[in-house]
Amino acid sequence: MKELNENGRIRTKKFQKTAKTKYLKEGQKSTKYFFNLNKNKHDPQVIAGLLNKNGKLVTDTTKMYEIASEYHRELQKPPKREINDTQKINNFLKIVNLTVENKEA
Repeated sequence: MKELNENGRIRTKKFQKTAKTKYLKEGQKSTKYFFNLNKNKHDPQVIAGLLNKNGKLVTDTTKMYEIASEYHRELQKPPKREINDTQKINNFLKIVNLTVENKEA
């Protein structure tokens, strides 16, 4: 009985070493099937309409494009400065007296 148990342990260790060697040699291969399992499957989001500046719902694609383009142009414009902004900036600069030194490497 002891001999059988010992032979069983030896065979088990041999199978473990073989499996470990095979895994190290081949590794885990990611396949197209594996990646497709993990993809999010949902319907694409569609924008049905946009509100124009007057608050009216526009569903025509060309007009929606114009509304979106105008919106993004407005976002990227520099902010309008007020007359007292310069004074506010100067007041702030009087308070802050820290400087950054330019050190060449």
